[in-house]
Amino acid sequence: MTQWPDPLSPRAIAAGLIVAILGAVVAGLILKYLDSDSNSTNSRPAPQLSQSRAPIPQNNETSKPEPHQTVNATTEKLPTLTGNRSNTTNLNSSSMPRELTGRWQGQWSSPFGTIFSANMYLEAIGTSNGIQGYINWNMKSTPQESKQTKIGLTAVEYVKGSYNSETRMLTMEGYREDDPNDIISLDKYRLVLAEDNRLGGATWNHGGWRGRLSLSR
Repeated sequence: MTQWPDPLSPRAIAAGLIVAILGAVVAGLILKYLDSDSNSTNSRPAPQLSQSRAPIPQNNETSKPEPHQTVNATTEKLPTLTGNRSNTTNLNSSSMPRELTGRWQGQWSSPFGTIFSANMYLEAIGTSNGIQGYINWNMKSTPQESKQTKIGLTAVEYVKGSYNSETRMLTMEGYREDDPNDIISLDKYRLVLAEDNRLGGATWNHGGWRGRLSLSR
């Protein structure tokens, strides 16, 4: 049987104090270590990304390109033509040269000696090579005795026809006249637009195409 020392002896008290002091020192060291490690973790700077490279996006919704905007064909408004005369003329600008439309002046003559001065105005019509206009006629001379007193009088003939851009030929005919003095009759025309911008050719002249019409600007 082992004998334990008296717990109230001086030796036992001293030993207990030493143990208590050592325990306190060890506990303080442990707490100091834990506190310093916690502060070191909280004050550690966050890792910085390199400015020379951007992070590669993952395969998620934010990395998908936005779809191209589309137009609803059922709601898209298309431009429309007004259908007035100026737009109709523009439609013929490719086949009806500007050198043909507008005002012309010149002279008509027959092999019998009748002469008229002519002032003509032409404009494009329709969606093809159509053309229309009018001619102001002024009688200058006539071999007919019954019409001598009508020299100097005027009349208007309204014409329409078409122009062939390949042959540069204008074919037209009169369809109405304003002739209170009875000095003209409706005629038919086959005219060619020359390279020097002159317009001329034959007229039917009651058969035989013996009338001659020569016009310029």
